[in-house]
Amino acid sequence: YQDILPLLDAVAPPTHHPLHDKNIPNNNVNDTTNLVTNHRSRHILYDPYFCNGRTTDLLGSLGFDQIVHEKRDFYRDVEDGTVPLHHTLVTNPPYSESHKEKCVRYAVENLRCDEDGNQGYGGGKASLRNKLFFLLMPNYVACRDHFFRAALSSTKDQDHHNDDDDTDHHRPKRNANNDGREDPPLDILYVVPSISYEYDHPAGTGKEIPPFASIWFCGIPVDRVQDAKDAFRKIHGEESVVGTSSLRSSGTTATTPRLVSCLMDLKELGVIPTKKRRNPKQRKKERQRIAGSLDSKVLVGDGGGGGAAWG
Repeated sequence: YQDILPLLDAVAPPTHHPLHDKNIPNNNVNDTTNLVTNHRSRHILYDPYFCNGRTTDLLGSLGFDQIVHEKRDFYRDVEDGTVPLHHTLVTNPPYSESHKEKCVRYAVENLRCDEDGNQGYGGGKASLRNKLFFLLMPNYVACRDHFFRAALSSTKDQDHHNDDDDTDHHRPKRNANNDGREDPPLDILYVVPSISYEYDHPAGTGKEIPPFASIWFCGIPVDRVQDAKDAFRKIHGEESVVGTSSLRSSGTTATTPRLVSCLMDLKELGVIPTKKRRNPKQRKKERQRIAGSLDSKVLVGDGGGGGAAWG
């Protein structure tokens, strides 16, 4: 969570917020030295995918006291309109079946309201709308049709918002880009880790080192995007927010996380795959081919490995 911490702080709810009166003690925030700590203690984060409860411990170690992370049926809550009250969705959805698609759809639709205030996926209470999100998912999700369908929904009113950040004027106007798709909306950003994440799975499931890179998909209201970028720069440096200049000066590696505004920049940085991902049968065949090739060689070495970089 360290990579997105500046963004979480930048989008923290104001001191006086309707949810605070219901859920959080009225802490004294007059002392500016404790402002960040108080913001984190008041920021209600929601992770609907329960595994072993470790999310609460990890976020709690960073000063977030209000974590909604319980063993309940997320999709039933969505359909019944009983999703727990929260400010921000922060989760790493399961990568199997259709969990990623459902999570993206829910997150994007609950980030936005249309002109009539209509509800999105699964209905729900108005208090659950306009929720920011931070989703840790495989990089290839950015190229998938389901992501484009969700991300490009309800974007007709975004074009009148102007981003004052001069370094980001490279972003294309909202029209068809070179691959025939409309440019992604202004309220979805991406955080690219400086090192590849490894995963701590329950015993007997998953792989510690995944066969793909992970990135954070971040949903932030347009009028708060500039504050988020400024906060990211303050912590990670000027070049951490990708713009025309940083793209030109970037090398093959980065020592800090990078905040990226659009899909074309992800492609330019080599962060997302440019080829279509093979289906499960093709990937299995390729793994067998590689295993057979390794078996035919004599391997020399001590078998040492690097340290883990836990997300």
